Amino acid sequence: MGSNLTVRGPLDDVVAVEVRALAAAAAHADGVPPISEQPLLNLTADHHDVVHVLRRDGAGKLLAYAQLDLGGAPPTAEMAVSPDARRRGLGTSLLEGLRALAPDGFGLWAYGHGTGAQAFAEHHRLETVRELFVMDRPLPGTATRPTPPDGYTLRTFTPDDADAWLALNARAFAHHPEQGRLTRADLDARLAEPWFRADDLLLVDGPDGPAAFVWTKVVGTDGELYVVAVDPGHQGRGLGRLLTEVALAHLAARGCTRALLYVDGDNLRAVNVYRRAGFDLADRHVLVRGTSAIS
Repeated sequence: MGSNLTVRGPLDDVVAVEVRALAAAAAHADGVPPISEQPLLNLTADHHDVVHVLRRDGAGKLLAYAQLDLGGAPPTAEMAVSPDARRRGLGTSLLEGLRALAPDGFGLWAYGHGTGAQAFAEHHRLETVRELFVMDRPLPGTATRPTPPDGYTLRTFTPDDADAWLALNARAFAHHPEQGRLTRADLDARLAEPWFRADDLLLVDGPDGPAAFVWTKVVGTDGELYVVAVDPGHQGRGLGRLLTEVALAHLAARGCTRALLYVDGDNLRAVNVYRRAGFDLADRHVLVRGTSAIS
């Protein structure tokens, strides 16, 4: 059936289309995407810390794919196997390929509680090192947008805000392994996505410039609290709660019937804020530790 092909840096556009189709087929079969947004953006991005591992059959059809981001601490990986090519050892082959690329260890995302991805991780005795909660709640037909506290104003993001936004994002997520690493190229890639609308990204200005922001994302009737961030220097003033309420009102006005968000399971402060806002746990994704031993 061939061997793994390793590519460092951006993929050819045709190959990227194949990977997206493979990921979509796996998502349709499993009910949850096997590869998240950033790795899909990485397919054609000029990130030389990113390594792609591809497996084809004798006729050249793409059967399995993995991506390893060596720039993380630790490196992280995601993978997908075609639904009609499973139980042939392809997942294990990808795992072995990732082990060779990151011999000191790496994190592997397994999406969806109780899915085949998590069963695969358990089979290989990979240790869970991080949980990502998916929380959701229904949305009312209408909602009133709250007003910011004294000294703060709410407005829509503009392209001129990009540098200030990146600086605020870096301060707010200084210790976050993914969001805190966002670059101008990463931001520009998101701004170019078909789902992006400027009025979905709202900034809260304080006395010294942008102090917080909420970014929402609408797909069908689902609205996501895509990113909620408060500058550490402005925490404790109710801005996180304000932004959550603003986002829910905005998504209701956009016609969404459900709101969802992703939050680290050990971020109890944020989890409690969202629970008070009516969110409940809907799913769990896990990051497992890939070691040098494959069983």
